[in-house]
Amino acid sequence: MLIDESRFYKKVEDCCDIKLIDYNSNLKLAHLAQLFSLLEMKIRELAKNEGYFPFKIDVSEFMQYNDPSSVLREIIIDSCEELHGFDPVEDLYFIYNCMYNANSLNIRNEVIHGRGFLSQNGLHYALRKTMICILMFEQRLQIIFRNRRNKLKQC
Repeated sequence: MLIDESRFYKKVEDCCDIKLIDYNSNLKLAHLAQLFSLLEMKIRELAKNEGYFPFKIDVSEFMQYNDPSSVLREIIIDSCEELHGFDPVEDLYFIYNCMYNANSLNIRNEVIHGRGFLSQNGLHYALRKTMICILMFEQRLQIIFRNRRNKLKQC
């Protein structure tokens, strides 16, 4: 699937139920930038399903979303402390490093602030990494939903 980028792009579009701009192998910044919203929606969905509050707690900022990287970092840290290691959240750790960690790829911020991944090769690389991250979130969410359904069937 990684070789056929257009098929990969369609798979991301299908899992998110949102119409993306049409794929074109001559990528534009918009092809990549639109995926950051999908990624952030997946982070909020995971947070909600794992019992995290995705909004800021301060009364003066009532109903404003927390920064998605902070929410993701909180989930990772809590899971690592609870489980004494990052093995169960290695996918989330990978996503955090690819998309938000200033000491790693930091794709989301490098692209949004116009500092990196802006050449055709860079756009293709960042697009594929971002699509992998979105599909990893989707896979984690599907496992959570399947486990909940199985628990309900047992009751």
